[in-house]
Amino acid sequence: MSVKTFRAPSIQEALAQVKSELGVNAVILSTRKSPIDPRNPYGSGGFEVTAAAEEQKKPLVRKEAPVRNLRLRTGVSPLKASGKIPERKFSVKGEDAEEDVAAVLDRVPEDFSSGASATGVGWQQVQHELVSIRDMLFLLQQGEHIPDFITRHPESLSLYTRLVRTGLTEKRARQLMETSAQAAGAGKEALSRRVFVEMMALIEGMQPFESLTGQRCVVAFAGPTGVGKTTTIAKLAADLSLKQKKRVGLISVDSYRIGALEQLKTYAGIMGIPCLPAFNREDLQTALRQMQNREVILIDTAGLSHLDHARMEELAGLLGGRQAIATHLVLSAATGRENMREAAENFSQLSPRSYVFTKLDETRKRGGILDQLADYPLPVSYVTDGQRVPEDIHPVTRKGLLQRIFETSGTP
Repeated sequence: MSVKTFRAPSIQEALAQVKSELGVNAVILSTRKSPIDPRNPYGSGGFEVTAAAEEQKKPLVRKEAPVRNLRLRTGVSPLKASGKIPERKFSVKGEDAEEDVAAVLDRVPEDFSSGASATGVGWQQVQHELVSIRDMLFLLQQGEHIPDFITRHPESLSLYTRLVRTGLTEKRARQLMETSAQAAGAGKEALSRRVFVEMMALIEGMQPFESLTGQRCVVAFAGPTGVGKTTTIAKLAADLSLKQKKRVGLISVDSYRIGALEQLKTYAGIMGIPCLPAFNREDLQTALRQMQNREVILIDTAGLSHLDHARMEELAGLLGGRQAIATHLVLSAATGRENMREAAENFSQLSPRSYVFTKLDETRKRGGILDQLADYPLPVSYVTDGQRVPEDIHPVTRKGLLQRIFETSGTP
């Protein structure tokens, strides 16, 4: 086996040297930050990668070592020398690189028994190096270079990678890390806490039905087509009427989608609450008068394309100018950042008071919610994460929303 150490100013250049000299099947043994010139420890920083590759001319034969007393705590017996390179390795090519590293990390035991490491390197250090390799490979596969603050604070690599994995934009992740970098000197835990505080500052929870004091609350739910407005209204109506025992009424102003009114009436019939249609301002005023004894009135609107400016103006004319109607903008977390951005811009003429983020169960990239709150700040009233009525709707708190964003990819 040929073992070589490569030094370069960046991890990309070091890995490129590995691939060029040892081939795509090279095994990464270790990676660390170090001076480019080992004779000058005070020189500019770089990365050092140690890699190995099988020599083709003669097979690698390893003499069996007396490892009889070396056993993993998992109870697995020591491997016998076979003269073959183990197949479990880290490839440096494409998407397989990350998958191989992740697979190995999933299979390795938590630690070794005392004296089990033949090289004398502690298992925690080995595990840390493996995780660092995985995180670097992930960033490289995203087409990103290693940010300067990671070079200055290597302990921030795994945290930065987790932010990017959630779907948070690389730009936003960098901003969060740079803002929190002053805490990095205190270690990874202090940095994580600071980043958590910075993200918390982006979130403002809103509970529109928590403190009703005799005055009725009228809320319209608007948003793009297919984000789940009608289902969200059904969940909320069930929670308010069946659990909180409030007097609830439903109004549909959706005259475009076939079956929209019938669907809402079906939900209303099951819950035993009134549901009325309203297709113009006069109808809406009449429906509101008929429901004057209701504590909460929920209004379902037609889903709109961000390109349909005529219908957007029509909806704005129907709901606009009435201070008694609070509009909540419903966005699907599964649609991606660009769609949410366009929706926020186009529905801004309705002057929404808060967001409702739906379909969190349909995506693992929930970090786009934080981008949305940073770029188009509004409070968040509810999130939904399933089809069950009324179980899968949740009021928002700062900590609760962050937990939901990071629960599929690891908390920071």
